[in-house]
Amino acid sequence: MSHKASQPQTGIRSENNKPDKPVVTPSPCVSICALNDEGFCIGCYRDGNEIRLWNTYNDDQKRQVLNSCQRRATLDQAFIAV
Repeated sequence: MSHKASQPQTGIRSENNKPDKPVVTPSPCVSICALNDEGFCIGCYRDGNEIRLWNTYNDDQKRQVLNSCQRRATLDQAFIAV
């Protein structure tokens, strides 16, 4: 009786049996690139360093920046007069 060696898994497979692509955190850039008086972009709410270093960040760092951007956007909206 012969035993075949099991093949190593090369990646996680989705329901359609194709390897899943790694999740990549997208840039929040909306192509409205100008810094306000506080040094944050008026389009994406990142500061200059976050914009400059975005492509060097890992996904956890990018998610932290996105959380900061969301907080800044919420605060900014709180100061808009109705």
